Amino acid sequence: MLTLSQITLAREARTLFENVSLTINNGQKIGITGANGSGKSSLFALIQNQLDALKGDVFITPNLTVAHVEQETPALTKTALDFVMSGDKRVYDIIEKMRVAETSEDFSALAKLHVDFSDYNGYAAEPKAGQLLHGLGFKPEEHHCQVAQFSGGWRMRLNLARALMCPSDVLLLDEPTNHLDLEAIYWLERWLKQYSGTLLVISHDREFLDKTIKGILHIEHKTIKYYRGNYSQFEETRAEQLALHEATYAKQQRQIKHMMRFVDRFRYKASKSRQAQSRLKAIERMEKVALLQASSPIQFEFSSPVNMPRPLITIHNGAWGYGGTPLFTRVNLQINPGDRIGLLGLNGAGKSTFIKGLRGALPILEGEIIKSSKLVTGYFDQHQADALDGSQSAMQHMTAIAPDTEPSELRKYLGTFAFSGDMALKAIKKFSGGERARLALAILIWQKPALLLLDEPSNHLDMDMREALNMALQNFEGAIVLVSHDRYLLRNTVEDFLLIHDSAVEKFDGDLETYQQTIFKKEQDKKEKQPNKKIKPDNKAIKKLEREMEKITTELGSIHEALADPDIYQASRKNECEKLTAREHELQTSLQLAEETWLNLMEDEAN
Repeated sequence: MLTLSQITLAREARTLFENVSLTINNGQKIGITGANGSGKSSLFALIQNQLDALKGDVFITPNLTVAHVEQETPALTKTALDFVMSGDKRVYDIIEKMRVAETSEDFSALAKLHVDFSDYNGYAAEPKAGQLLHGLGFKPEEHHCQVAQFSGGWRMRLNLARALMCPSDVLLLDEPTNHLDLEAIYWLERWLKQYSGTLLVISHDREFLDKTIKGILHIEHKTIKYYRGNYSQFEETRAEQLALHEATYAKQQRQIKHMMRFVDRFRYKASKSRQAQSRLKAIERMEKVALLQASSPIQFEFSSPVNMPRPLITIHNGAWGYGGTPLFTRVNLQINPGDRIGLLGLNGAGKSTFIKGLRGALPILEGEIIKSSKLVTGYFDQHQADALDGSQSAMQHMTAIAPDTEPSELRKYLGTFAFSGDMALKAIKKFSGGERARLALAILIWQKPALLLLDEPSNHLDMDMREALNMALQNFEGAIVLVSHDRYLLRNTVEDFLLIHDSAVEKFDGDLETYQQTIFKKEQDKKEKQPNKKIKPDNKAIKKLEREMEKITTELGSIHEALADPDIYQASRKNECEKLTAREHELQTSLQLAEETWLNLMEDEAN
């Protein structure tokens, strides 16, 4: 399907790959990993013929349909449903032509278009687009809103839905989870498991990769190496390879010592919560892959906060929202040093609003919030890096917040975040999103906060930086309130969960598996309450459906025969032609529903 032979690829005079050869076969599901700037997105550009190799050959099987997610969406007046449907280009082109034919009353052309529409399964397009929108978190009433009405993050979800709508042979996804919440990620994982084409995914979300792929292409040292298995298996294999190099042994021991401090802390709480048990298992796995982090240039930790008052924050009957309307009310919470709180809830429930309320960026509408006068709060979100001055260097940013610190000490500190040599001194305007985020974190950590408010901190961070952040947070002595769709980060840094839903902020008694089961149960309950319940699988029901499908198919044949008669398009028979095409549409929809039900019944019989 796809073969690279002795490829050398460069971008902006920097060589990314040298003499790389690899083959990707039909139906493979592969994750693309590597540090930020290693060439993952450039590999996608090469596959899409948007970038030329300096040397070597690229062979792609002719006439393949390659789908990808656009990175930008203009402020279109199209509805969300119409925009997603346009992902199936063949069907959407026919729809556009049908609209023109209807306007011009060209019934002959319209009849032929209806036949093409049926041949390409066009009647299934709108239901499919609706299912994609629903799965990615769009409410039914939003399906008919204009694209221009959605924020940037929601437009990225629309781009993703549009790519999934395309009947593709190859699907390219570049960080698809960055703009999704946990609920949408769970849905996307299920969708990708059923995808029959070739899947290539760039992602730094290890649990997402574990659930969706069966091979890894890892980019490192200007080469690409294939590893069989999911991401966790790749980690273990690569750790075994690194273990052969004695030079990494000392670093490995220091990392294991760090992690054992975390294990010891949780060992005495294991009987207290299921979260503790799941993280202890994660620590066991971390010991096996410690060498991966040992090989990383990024090594940092949080310094002890200067002040650690108790409590840090107390909330009595608090309420926050916008325009005087609360998103949630009657919040009662006390945050103390050592608390580690993860926020759960659907997108729009108010997780980011709650974080803003805690940091004082949003005024409280009801009740009171009491903060210690000595509290130092550190805040970080996925947009924090955008506020940095692109004309200044990393060193200049650090000097601005620490003017009395020796330059040599600041240079040493930046080095722990992989800003060394000339990189610490050049303007950051050419930094990648991940490099900017890394600098923003360095600035935050320098200030020695006692309370960390983190809103999707791992977006734009590569695996090395995510692992470094993960381990630094494990040993942080203060309190953490975390919003994240990165389940690995949540499992290893959070002890308690708060669920924001139905205008309330409540303690969630369970772990991430419990939360996922809760979501699936709600979806199942909703389906069962729908009027068209699944027919109990038995031979009688199957035979009845088969007779119904045969009857519909016979009537459709008669209609197609009638529409093939040129006389039907005479002006005098306009009403008759319209009735036939309308009945054709109705029958096609009924046939599709009958076929889906029949397939479900056959699957249940097989099980």
